[in-house]
Amino acid sequence: MAEAKLSGFARWDLSEPVPPRPSLLYELSPCGLGTPYVESLASYVTRLAEAHVVSVWRLILQIRSASRPDLVPRSSLQYAYPVNGLGKDSEVLLRNVEVATGGRGLHLLTLSALDGCISRPNVFRTREAWCTGCLEHWRATGAPVYGPLLWALRVVKVCPVHSSPLRDRCPHCQSQFATLRARALPGYCSICSQWLGTSDLQVAHGSTDDDRYDVWVATSVGELLAVLPRLQGASLATALRANLQRCLHQSEDATKERMAALARACPCTFQAWISGRVRPTLDHLCRLAYQVKLPLIQLFQGVPAE
Repeated sequence: MAEAKLSGFARWDLSEPVPPRPSLLYELSPCGLGTPYVESLASYVTRLAEAHVVSVWRLILQIRSASRPDLVPRSSLQYAYPVNGLGKDSEVLLRNVEVATGGRGLHLLTLSALDGCISRPNVFRTREAWCTGCLEHWRATGAPVYGPLLWALRVVKVCPVHSSPLRDRCPHCQSQFATLRARALPGYCSICSQWLGTSDLQVAHGSTDDDRYDVWVATSVGELLAVLPRLQGASLATALRANLQRCLHQSEDATKERMAALARACPCTFQAWISGRVRPTLDHLCRLAYQVKLPLIQLFQGVPAE
């Protein structure tokens, strides 16, 4: 009788739960995902170092030595140029950061989706650039201060929000500096540690063709960055070649030499692009799309029939 009553009780699991494996670093939420102002991986690493109160060099040293003790970099500047995508160095650092934080999806902070589509050289700046107005606005509103991927691209020269030229020289010490320096802090000069933001902006009035083109490029490239998460895994290289071919056939009186001239490329370059022998630069694609009055994003998503 007693055994029958006891059998009605639920069994308790008295075994101790297995705790999750702790990560080396705690994870930060990336800024601007799915927007034209998506954060760059270089900025994420810098903010991660600031959050853990260590230098950028020390952070990279720690996450690299944890996985590959035989390949510890001598300086964080090794990653300064390729960190934001289009190369193996970016992939190595990206995976190390994800393992160290336990996070996923950091490839969305890079141009990895365009690897194989555009030419790698001269995509990124070799020196840090910023919009003083954006930095000042973020600090005044208490928003996170970071470096958008848009600012790291060489083809982008103005801020699409303030229409003001991006700065690449500290107004206090007149220094230029690469990203991921040991003393880097978001929004501050890596040399003199002074704040880089200001509300006193020099606005481009758009009175010249170059001004209008620079604003168009900043806006169009931002639109492309905003949709890259939805294009991950797609065969963008094949789509780009097909869309360039469609531009050729649907443009009035167009020839391959004429299309190359619109992109400010060599006469034989357009044929090399559509055959896949040569990858176009981001600058060439921007100039071509601007001249044929086509949104840059459509060169990757699809050119309309009309």
